[in-house]
Amino acid sequence: MALVLTQPRRFAMNGYERSGQERTRKSRRRPDRQKSGAAERNWDFFRAARWLCGIILSSTLLFGLILGLLYAYRYATTSDHFAIRSITVTGATHFDRDSVLRAAGLSEGMNSLAVNITDVELALRKTPWVANVAVKRQLPDSFAIEIEERLPAFWVLKGDALLYADSKGNLIAPVGPENFLSLPALELDQGGDVLLDKLEHFVMALHNTSMPLEIGAASWLKLSAARGFELFLEKYGLSISIGAEAWEENLQHLGMVLHDLARRGEIKSVREVWATDGHVWVHYNKKK
Repeated sequence: MALVLTQPRRFAMNGYERSGQERTRKSRRRPDRQKSGAAERNWDFFRAARWLCGIILSSTLLFGLILGLLYAYRYATTSDHFAIRSITVTGATHFDRDSVLRAAGLSEGMNSLAVNITDVELALRKTPWVANVAVKRQLPDSFAIEIEERLPAFWVLKGDALLYADSKGNLIAPVGPENFLSLPALELDQGGDVLLDKLEHFVMALHNTSMPLEIGAASWLKLSAARGFELFLEKYGLSISIGAEAWEENLQHLGMVLHDLARRGEIKSVREVWATDGHVWVHYNKKK
């Protein structure tokens, strides 16, 4: 039998020694880690406290700012320094300054900063004569009101009331002695309501067309499906009709015929001129 000699099991011993050394190193590190964890907890607490202090400080400053603004607003809206002392009104011809101020809800002595300009403009636009308005605050104590009025072009009889109407036929306000204007009467005959959307354009073209007559002196203007646009010029005893179909062309033909009649001195002998379908018909007064 052979005898085999072996080395002592240093591996196990070395392993045991290494394990012991590792445990020794681990045991040496544990206090350092404990100190590090405590420092981190202290730092987290410090950051949380700092954040909370920041929130409290910011809230305090914001609350103070709000109180300051409220106090400043209260002072500004009650101070005599901002009391209204001057209100100028321009563009109003059909109603006086006092009527404008009553409609606007403005008066001298009010605080200018307490006035809502949007509300003032809305109130003025609800009045019948105002087409557009601009209100300007001029600190510390003045206001300027610029009014664009609706322009009356006709009289319209509605029931028992005589009203002004604009060039589109929209009613404005009753005719009265304080705002009296002599204007042609607007009448709607059968089917005439469909011509209202052309009325403004027609009136402009009528005044821009060269004619030997004072078209602005018309006594009335009647709209109807049968005759189109019909005018009566009382000064000349003359009735003029312009067919609604292709009315612009008819109006040009009418102007040429009237100039020819004036050149021949026959205007006073004519009682009716009707321009329609590209033709112009002339009716003379009967000779006595």
